[in-house]
Amino acid sequence: MPLLSFSGDLVQPVGNISLPIAFGVAPSIMMTYDQFLIVDCPTTYNVIVRWTTLTRVKAHLSPHMLLMKFPTRNGTGVIRGDQLSAQRCLCPFFPFFYRSGVCRLWEGFVA
Repeated sequence: MPLLSFSGDLVQPVGNISLPIAFGVAPSIMMTYDQFLIVDCPTTYNVIVRWTTLTRVKAHLSPHMLLMKFPTRNGTGVIRGDQLSAQRCLCPFFPFFYRSGVCRLWEGFVA
């Protein structure tokens, strides 16, 4: 079954694989397994985690704060995003960010 890529193209999955996922760092870590589709298309993402997986680990998301919290045996696990890194990754793929001035910091950035 073809998927719709972020660019709007239809992409045929190459295969699928079951992999372990570790959320957080020791000692506040949550482990689970999930099925991933393998696709051959350029994207800024390494992996996309399904909502069902986030529900299974009882994750609480705050996209505005780039924050995810989840319960573990050793208290609350926390994953924090980095806004500047996120902008650096997204700017080349979304012209809106250039027009809005968000990417001004990254002009001239060489990967």
